[in-house]
Parts: sequence; structure tokens; C-alpha cells
Amino acid sequence: MMTESCIRASSVRDKKILIWNFMEELCDMYDTASKKRSQTVFKIRDFKSTRLPIFTPGEPFIFQTLKEYEQDKGFIRIQGDTVTVTSKGLLKAKEARHDWD
Repeated sequence: MMTESCIRASSVRDKKILIWNFMEELCDMYDTASKKRSQTVFKIRDFKSTRLPIFTPGEPFIFQTLKEYEQDKGFIRIQGDTVTVTSKGLLKAKEARHDWD
């Protein structure tokens, strides 16, 4: 049986995993789209990182986590079910070591 502190630690870990994978994927998609001069706004559900088996589909966890991250860090901008990386996020991505936390 999982204790409450164990569940909280798991939730924090899951959020970090989601953010790291999501941001890496978003930056890669953004770079590719920019080089092709394509749209740089993407559907959140089109990301592989939002469909990882550790996240239950249909649960608000993914959107809540990303909205909190948007407000806390300002590296992404979410509108409805779409997302793009901000200029602040692009600067962070260009750092030699980018820690998304």
C-alpha cells in the first residue's frame, strides 16, 4: 500500500518527467517547423510525451501540470488545446545545460 508521502513523491516525479520530455519534444518540433517555415503552434495531444503510459488518458493531470508550468516559468504559452514555446523558452533551450525545472 502506498503512503501519502509516497504518492506525493511519485506525483512530483511524474510532473518532472512530463515537463522534461514535453519541453525537449516541443523545442525539437519548434526547430523543425521554423526551418520549414511552418506553423509553430502545436496541439498538446499530438506530443508523444503526453501519451506516455505513466499518464492516464483523459485525466486532467497533463493539462494542469502544463498550465502550472506556463504560469510558473513562462517558457510556454497555452491557448485552448495548443501550445507554443515563448521567446523566454527559446533562450532557455539554447543554453548548454537547460534544466526545465
